[in-house]
Amino acid sequence: MKIENKLPKEKEKVRKFYENCEARHKYVPAMMEQAEKHLIKAKHDFSRALSELDDRCWDWTVIKAYYSIFHAGNFLLLKSKGFFCKDHSCLLIALEHHDL
Repeated sequence: MKIENKLPKEKEKVRKFYENCEARHKYVPAMMEQAEKHLIKAKHDFSRALSELDDRCWDWTVIKAYYSIFHAGNFLLLKSKGFFCKDHSCLLIALEHHDL
């Protein structure tokens, strides 16, 4: 099964997508203390993903692993740029746009 990624890859299209996310207020300025909360949440979700894997709960393993990555991405964005993202696609675009 192949999963298609429809997010832009070319620099100009990434920039336009990023600006669209900005216009829709998907990027939220936050205090640096919030970064640590995202990191703690990422570690917690990853730990839970491993537990679910041990229990052979495949659906929850995937969900928790995914959210671990989401929170880790927000940690990186917040730590380096001072804002986090509440939209999953916009988070990926922001990381690409800022070469993170």
